This record gives sequence, structure tokens and C-alpha cells, in this order.
Amino acid sequence: MSVNFGPARPDEWEAALRLFFSRFNEPEQSERAQRALRMIEQGEVAYDNVLVCREGEAILAAMVAMPMAGAAGLIWPPIAARGADAATAQRLLHFACDQMKRRGCKFVQALLEPADADLDEPLVRCGFAPITTLLYLQNRLRADEPPVAPLPRLACQPYSCNGELFRATLLRTYEGAQDCPELNPLRTAEEIVAGYQSLPGCDLAHWSLAWHDGRAVGVLILNPVPDSPSWELCYVGLVPEARGRGLGSSLTRLAMREAHFRGAVRMTLTVDQRNAPARRMYQRLGFEEFDRRAVYLWIPGTLRRPIG
Repeated sequence: MSVNFGPARPDEWEAALRLFFSRFNEPEQSERAQRALRMIEQGEVAYDNVLVCREGEAILAAMVAMPMAGAAGLIWPPIAARGADAATAQRLLHFACDQMKRRGCKFVQALLEPADADLDEPLVRCGFAPITTLLYLQNRLRADEPPVAPLPRLACQPYSCNGELFRATLLRTYEGAQDCPELNPLRTAEEIVAGYQSLPGCDLAHWSLAWHDGRAVGVLILNPVPDSPSWELCYVGLVPEARGRGLGSSLTRLAMREAHFRGAVRMTLTVDQRNAPARRMYQRLGFEEFDRRAVYLWIPGTLRRPIG
């Protein structure tokens, strides 16, 4: 009987998701599968993001692969059924990467929780490189904190006032940046902006172009998290010549003040573990780690062919 690969059919969704979450114990396995199933049925996750390897009617492996706005892709490693051939998961991952490439992804990432470290073998075999660890930080915004004045001559202009200059400045902030620098040369400013615009709850009213001494020096992208008292500091970046002068700290404080003023009780962000200057700045501002993910990166053209 032949083995084939493709999106799970509607009648396979539940079985595929239960296999994908089979590393969890009941009832968490069922809860996660049902939650994912509802997201598919409600259109929050595309049905063809759930991929399977099947032989006849038997599902041998399952995984999730999501092309994202802005020429990016995100995958979760495949899980093989008990007794399935060891190469099955590898071939399914290879199929998923080929699909991502055809759909225009310039890079694909896998973000593994510490508990999922043992799932990295098919990733590495397929050409994914472990590049860093992302740290997830949070700050409990307090009403009794004294206001901190930003640096003199620092001002923020809404994105809507000059989108073209915002995009050009955004691209310049990537020069020499220490947060996942492997990604910096891969996308255009328009693709980067499209990625941020696709985030749930995105509101361009909370995007700002930072000016200092009459020059555009950086960008600030804030995002209220839907159905949550949290806001996310998606990105704060400075052009190279503006770094090391306290502007990043001032912009972050402005973001915290804006979020608190609008009712947020928590601000979250992610930072590359290798970015020591940013980590020190966030620590000074009261941010603390609450989670982390190992980052694996695949760039089309580096895919290794599975054996067997």
C-alpha cells in the first residue's frame, strides 16, 4: 500500500491532532486537540496547515506547518505514530518544507519549548540550524510607579504620518542588530511590516516613528493582546548611529506608559538570548523571564533530502 503526504482531510482532523499532541497525557491531549479543532473550524487556523503522512486510511505521522504573512513560515516538528517507520516523520517534514518554499516562505522557523528538546532530531536532519534561544519577558505595569521623563528632544510620530519613512527607518534598525541577525537580510521592509500587521489585535495607531534632534532614529511597534490585559512590545529598534545613548530605554518606557494608560497590567516581549545589551536594558526596566524557546531556522535551498 502506497504512502502519501498532504493536508489532513476533515474526517482526519481529530485523529491527526490527537496524534500530534500524543506526547501529552490525557486530558491535556484531548483539550489541546479540541482547541486546535475549534480554531480550524472557526477559520483561525487554515485547515491545510495540518499535514499528515498516511498509508491507506492509517495516519503514520502528523505535524503543523503555517505559512505566515511577510514571507515567513512556522512549523512544529512531526510526531510519528507508534510502530511507524523511523523515516516517516523525516519525509513528512521534508514535504512540509517543500510546500513552504512553493508558497513563498523565505525562511521557516521552529520554536521548541524546553520540554520538546527531544523533537529536534528530524529538524536537524532536514537542514534546520539551531541558532539561538528566545527569552520571553514580562513586566507587571504598576500604577504607583513614578513617571519617568523621556530624553529631551525625543518625539514619536504615528506610523500613518509617514509610512514610507517608517519602513525605511525600520530596515535601517536591522543593520547590526543582535536579535536573530540571521533573518535580517532575508526580507524587504514591506514583508517585515506585513508580518507585524498580521498579528491578532494589530492597530497601526500604536506604531510610532521615533525622532531625536530632528532625525528619524528608530521605530516602536506595540500590540494590544486580544481578550487579555497584556500588551506586547513587538519591536523597538534604533538606527546604528543612535544606539548607546539611552534612546532605547526611553522608547521602551514610553511604550510602557502608553500601555498602562490604555489599561494594560502587563507588558511582554521577546529577546534573543545573545543580545546582551538589550537584556541588560530590559532587566533595568523591571522585565523578568517567564518562558523560553529554542529557535531552529531553515532557509530554502538548504534542504537535505531524506534517506529511504
